Amino acid sequence: MMRFQQFFLIFALVTRYCYIWSAIVTLLIAATATTARAARLFHTKWAEESSALLLRKGKEYLFERRMPDSALVCYTIVANRWSSSLPQAEKRACLDGFLGKWQVYFLTYNDYREAFYSLYSAMDIAKDMGKEVPMIYYNFGTMYMDLSIQTRDSVSRDRAVSFFKKAFALACRQHNDHIIDHSFINLSIIAFNINRPGIIARQWEFIQKLPCTTKRSFRYCSRLLYHALAAQNEGEHQLAIAKYREIIMLLDDNFTNSRMRYMSYLGMANVYYGEKDYAKALQCLEEPERIAVKYGMNDARLQVYNNYATIYTNLNDKKKAEHYRIRYYDLKDTILNYQQTRSEGEMRFGYELEKSQDQIRAMKERHRVQTMITLVAVLVVAIVVFFLFLLFNKNRQLRRKNMVLYRRARGLVDHDNSGEELDDEITLASDDSDGTPAATKHDDNEHKACSMSNEEMQDLGKRIKTVMDDTATICLPDFTAKRLAELVSAKQRDVSTVIKVMHRSNFSRLLNEYRIKEAIRRMSQESKYGNLTIEGLANSVGIKSRTTFIASFKRVTGLTPSEYIKIEKSDKNR
Repeated sequence: MMRFQQFFLIFALVTRYCYIWSAIVTLLIAATATTARAARLFHTKWAEESSALLLRKGKEYLFERRMPDSALVCYTIVANRWSSSLPQAEKRACLDGFLGKWQVYFLTYNDYREAFYSLYSAMDIAKDMGKEVPMIYYNFGTMYMDLSIQTRDSVSRDRAVSFFKKAFALACRQHNDHIIDHSFINLSIIAFNINRPGIIARQWEFIQKLPCTTKRSFRYCSRLLYHALAAQNEGEHQLAIAKYREIIMLLDDNFTNSRMRYMSYLGMANVYYGEKDYAKALQCLEEPERIAVKYGMNDARLQVYNNYATIYTNLNDKKKAEHYRIRYYDLKDTILNYQQTRSEGEMRFGYELEKSQDQIRAMKERHRVQTMITLVAVLVVAIVVFFLFLLFNKNRQLRRKNMVLYRRARGLVDHDNSGEELDDEITLASDDSDGTPAATKHDDNEHKACSMSNEEMQDLGKRIKTVMDDTATICLPDFTAKRLAELVSAKQRDVSTVIKVMHRSNFSRLLNEYRIKEAIRRMSQESKYGNLTIEGLANSVGIKSRTTFIASFKRVTGLTPSEYIKIEKSDKNR
């Protein structure tokens, strides 16, 4: 009994934990699905917005709201709209999209490869536009300056100087104060760091000539930084510290001024370190560390950690020195690798290779689409040709049929022999064994109802034919069955019976047949009746309704009047 209770307790606990884990897994799956759906909705929503709005949103997400993933989505949507057929304004927006991607990859993700590729793409767009953009060269300089600091590589440093000078020169021609000031600051830092201020003598001379509005302007602070670096380089430490402090006081603590404030604090720490005042040096490093962490400046954090490790080493504090050295290398490993420190030539080659592969894929896709279009076009042409053949064959058969009907109608008129036709129409077959004529067998009721003999019926039939052959009479609009009975001196009932028995018809149909035959004759007399319309021709033979005329003509000949006239004209022109 105890064993059973223990087993039941274990089973209950396992079941309970299974339910708990199932609930946790379900929640995780639901959260993942919700996140993915939200990301798709986010991308779909912004994909419909204008490039200008997306660029503004990307800047807001990156610098104000500190949401680099969202910023990258906005910039990527704009960049992916690039096409050589776009207007200049939209091309510039695509270029700015790639520059925005560079900011995300370099400043936040420290992905040098994607950062380089973004700049190369921006440079290709600039070439397509026929313009040089100083921001591209400035960003290249920033990357190489960062690489030179981390790797202590003089080649990267020289490239940084070259790019900054190119950006400075372009910015001067285009009056781009932002690039002028920032390029000069970076050039100053590199020049005094290698103790060669002469390499920026021309830039310094130009900067001094530029107007400076207020002491709180960035340009004024850039001049202060130059003086501070020069004083520090010449050993005037107190003057350098005073200049650094003035910069810190003039500039507010925000993202735009973060790099300048960071360099001022770091400069002060370096001055105190040079004076072996390690306590003040450590105190000055606290603020640049805070700025670097706050604004995501990983390259700045590397410098701070390296300075901490150096100072604590000089203080013989091995524990703290090792602590900051480990932090330095851990951070360095996350933002720097062999792939990221490749030469510009290798980077450019990789970019061109990827671009070539993209072009090959695009060519293959275009070829596939063109092949599909060609196949569809061939199929459509084949279907059209097939239906045209069917239509042609049908029209040919129809023309043959119409020609047969036309000749039959012509034969009906041309070979109209009244005597022979009468024999065909009213001659009765020989009697059967019981003496009953074959014609009367066809419509026995009408025959029985008629009191006339066969001879009387034949005689009346001849008189009816004589009147019907008189076109002047039957083409009168008021010609009726009553009038026919008067002209043949017979009862109207007997006339109807003879027509029904011998012609298998009634008076109206028989009259229309004779009138149609006359219409056919008149169609052939083009000189006399050629100016008549179909309606006029119908009226000339006594048929008042155009519709009735066409229907009767079709019933007698198998053709409409228009078809008949067309075939007759074609037949005459042969």
